Amino acid sequence: MFSAPWCRHCKEFQPIWSELAELVNTQDSKFAIAQVDCTKHSKLCHENDITGYPSLLYFHKNSFSPVEYKGTRD
Repeated sequence: MFSAPWCRHCKEFQPIWSELAELVNTQDSKFAIAQVDCTKHSKLCHENDITGYPSLLYFHKNSFSPVEYKGTRD
């Protein structure tokens, strides 16, 4: 999740994101759940065209390019 500490939606989503990370981030997991604070890592957020918070991107293992989501934002 790309987020900012002042973002109300990020704060509301944080408990869900943390719970997901606890469930998924195990030694034998094929996935990793991570969070980037865009106020501290602005270059990384800029490189990934983050324009709103929270933003969720999916990256394949060993890839620096996110998979584009083409669905709706409900």
